[in-house]
Amino acid sequence: MKILLITGCVLMILSLIIAWIASFVKYLKISWLCNIFKSSSNLIKCHIDYLLMSLLLFAFSSIDSKLPATIIWIMVIGAFTNPLLFLVMSIKPDVNKSLDSAFGIISSVSFTITTIGFGGASIFIIISTLT
Repeated sequence: MKILLITGCVLMILSLIIAWIASFVKYLKISWLCNIFKSSSNLIKCHIDYLLMSLLLFAFSSIDSKLPATIIWIMVIGAFTNPLLFLVMSIKPDVNKSLDSAFGIISSVSFTITTIGFGGASIFIIISTLT
């Protein structure tokens, strides 16, 4: 379960870094950063999503339950990849988001991994609590 806590801390730090970058882009209009991050709204969504993922990992790490290692690693992968999609869209807002595009396929895989990880952990905890 330490990996959930460590990953949560890493994602919290990443979220804070992205928040600073978003402030530099949205409010200070630092030109070289604005050239990289063309969509400040997606950058802010990335910040919020990493923040939410870190909080979810903190919550699951605080539950005294022996989650299977597979579920833990799926949660960690999903927590990293899901918000990353907003980062990509902040750099390239016009990315092809259709289901058969590379971005669409990666998004679908990321959503599926995140759902299996957090949903699986929730189901495991429910079952272990009831037995």
